[in-house]
Amino acid sequence: SAFGVFSSLVLLFGVILEGALGTEPNAEYCKPPACTGSWLHPSPTTLYRVGDLPIVIGLVMVGFAGHAVFPTIRNDMEKKQHYGRMVD
Repeated sequence: SAFGVFSSLVLLFGVILEGALGTEPNAEYCKPPACTGSWLHPSPTTLYRVGDLPIVIGLVMVGFAGHAVFPTIRNDMEKKQHYGRMVD
């Protein structure tokens, strides 16, 4: 819809603007390395952390495979008219 396209463009513009014009984080509220960065003042990052691998695998599995169970759940429900309420 037009509203969805407009919302996506506003979000994209906001992210690009914040990345390009972002300022140094306020040290009073944000202590490194927890601060977020921008293109001009990037935060220190690491390429990967082996300890986070199970979490990453789980999130990818839910994202790519989780939606496949919804039709099965609906078909197995005793009262199929409650499916919309269950998904919300």
